[in-house]
Amino acid sequence: MQVTVYHRDNFDPRESSGFSRVAVVHAPCDNINEALEYAYQHTNNIHGSWSKPKTFEWNGEIHNNEDFCANVEFVGRYKIGKDGAVYGARSTSVRDLMYCGGGKYEVDSFGFKKVA
Repeated sequence: MQVTVYHRDNFDPRESSGFSRVAVVHAPCDNINEALEYAYQHTNNIHGSWSKPKTFEWNGEIHNNEDFCANVEFVGRYKIGKDGAVYGARSTSVRDLMYCGGGKYEVDSFGFKKVA
């Protein structure tokens, strides 16, 4: 099942915000809630960067990326720091959006809320 992940462009809940498409996740399941959970889990940075390849260079060293998942396609833009470093995408968070099975879901404090 395919899940498309959009990150909110602004964290301030008082301001309306746009969204940026960041990932297409090919979840190996047929249940929408399981697919949303899979997409959420695999678009979070725990021991690396979900948006970076299996190995990546940082500060001149090659690192194994434990957060890499072959079922996740990063389709966003990398952030370039003032120092010229290329930073991976942030983790998926509350109020971000996921589209799956014809529905639109908001990441909630616990689980997902169908919004359309």
